[in-house]
Amino acid sequence: MLKICTAVLGLVVMSFAAADEFEDYAQVTKVTPRVEEVNQPQQECRLNTVAGHAMRQCRTVDQWLTRANGYAVTYEYHGHSYTSVIPYDPGNRLRIRVSISPDM
Repeated sequence: MLKICTAVLGLVVMSFAAADEFEDYAQVTKVTPRVEEVNQPQQECRLNTVAGHAMRQCRTVDQWLTRANGYAVTYEYHGHSYTSVIPYDPGNRLRIRVSISPDM
C-alpha cells in the first residue's frame, strides 16, 4: 500500500511541476549573425610546355569562406533582457519556454 501511495504522490508532484512551465512570446530587440571563417583549400592546375613536353603544375590555394553559424538574439520578456544563440533568425518575436519555480 505504501508503494502505491508513494507512486501516486510522485505523479501529483510531477503534474504540479509540469504546470509551472508554459510557452510564450518575447519581443526581439537585436539579432546579430555569428560568423566563422572556414578555409576550403582548392587545387589549381595548369599545363606548361617545357622543351616540347607537356607538364602539369599544380598548387594548393587557400579559399576562405565566411558563413553564419547561428544568431545571437537579444529579447525582452516582462521587463528583463536575455540573450541566447539560436540556429535561425527569429524575426521580431521569439517563442520561449517559461519555467517558474520558488526562490529557495
